[in-house]
Amino acid sequence: KPVVEEFINAWRGTHDAELEKYIKKFKKFYATLRDYVTLQNQLRKARTFDVRSILGDDEKARGFWIRHFGASTHSVDTPQMIDALLHHNNQHHIVGKQSRDVIYNTISNIIDKNGDGLVSPIELLDFLQYFGPVDVCVERIKDSLVDVRKDGSRLHPWFIWRSKDRNELEQSSFVMPQ
Repeated sequence: KPVVEEFINAWRGTHDAELEKYIKKFKKFYATLRDYVTLQNQLRKARTFDVRSILGDDEKARGFWIRHFGASTHSVDTPQMIDALLHHNNQHHIVGKQSRDVIYNTISNIIDKNGDGLVSPIELLDFLQYFGPVDVCVERIKDSLVDVRKDGSRLHPWFIWRSKDRNELEQSSFVMPQ
């Protein structure tokens, strides 16, 4: 019943004066609101990430990233990246859980340098500097770091991947003789 009464009052123009007041207020602030929306749209476009700015020089890596994750994706989960690399390199058929785990964990330890569970385009480029180009990187890891055997694959015993901490980098950096 109250809804019907409100409709009848609106039909008769009971609220016209109040509506006119709101229309005048809106017209007063319309230009400001329009400018604000325009500015927000321009800022959003300026903030949009485009992987081409990072992977611009490596055409294959850029194509790989865009095809699998999209140009505006700034990072991907490490497992998603590894699965895409395995698929892209036609290595998704690796037989045996141990072999797959060894290759998967090796790629994970190398490509996700900071261990945050995400891979950025910069981390992909760093990875490809060692094992690229992108279309043969998994095969290169298998050939150079993994001892593939019938009884199960394992890393070669001489291979240890670790990142240097800041002190090690400073100590090993080139010092100009005086």
